[in-house]
Amino acid sequence: MNHIITATPNQRAEHHHGWRRRDLQPPDHSSLPSYARHDPAPDQPTDFEQEAMRLWHGLPARDVVFYPVAYFDLTPLERVSHLADVFVLCDWRWSDSPTGFDATIAELLKDDLINDRPAPFSHAADGRSFAVPATEVQAITGISQDFGLFHEPAWVPGQQPWCRITRLKRRTGQLERPLWLVYIVGNCVEVCQRQFVDRDAAPKILWLDAAMGADQDKWQQFISPTGQFGSVFSRAARQPRYVAALRHELGWKQTVACRQVQGWHHACDLTLFALPDAPMGA
Repeated sequence: MNHIITATPNQRAEHHHGWRRRDLQPPDHSSLPSYARHDPAPDQPTDFEQEAMRLWHGLPARDVVFYPVAYFDLTPLERVSHLADVFVLCDWRWSDSPTGFDATIAELLKDDLINDRPAPFSHAADGRSFAVPATEVQAITGISQDFGLFHEPAWVPGQQPWCRITRLKRRTGQLERPLWLVYIVGNCVEVCQRQFVDRDAAPKILWLDAAMGADQDKWQQFISPTGQFGSVFSRAARQPRYVAALRHELGWKQTVACRQVQGWHHACDLTLFALPDAPMGA
């Protein structure tokens, strides 16, 4: 019997923010005096923009968590930020332009949407994100299909892919650690293939929690070694060190169960599966 994966904590993002996202806008600094805005010279990228672009071009060399069909789920930031500092979320289910991205992420970070309690995350600097040039995003992905995971098509006709990068910080006690959030609106199979596999690289962690609203059996097929996403990473020469999933799929090279981690659904723990030679201190 097929089961539909329903939402609890983090899917409240859709209910809580869905009607508001179109009204939320990035912070408006235009009323501040120029010395307070830190405006760069015309056509001169800021230090943050230069750093974000270097991150985009150098993703394969970073400790990355890749989360396909992530929607607005920020759970991996809470669970595995001790193992990685770059979180790449990829989904095509963004119903409008990226205009409200900054405000949406700010709301998710400050609300109790992670583990039903205030999360120790905040934006670094002024909370503005970097828009990766459209030509570079379109070179790695389009928006062409939803892989049959949902009962209805899950994209907006005519929607174009885009990517925003924002720098976050996490406070643990008196310590703060920088983190990066890369949100790609596009085809997660194409992104994984072109950003990692084709560059002889792999994310450090694949976060394969079941997509919100997806048919559970179809999701497991999607991430299995014969599925549309699973076949991309499971046959690659370079392998993720860890895969977080509800259950192990025969054919994955990550065969050692390290530990349990809580996913977005409070009733379903994920298992962190590791390559046999991966450190077991995860």
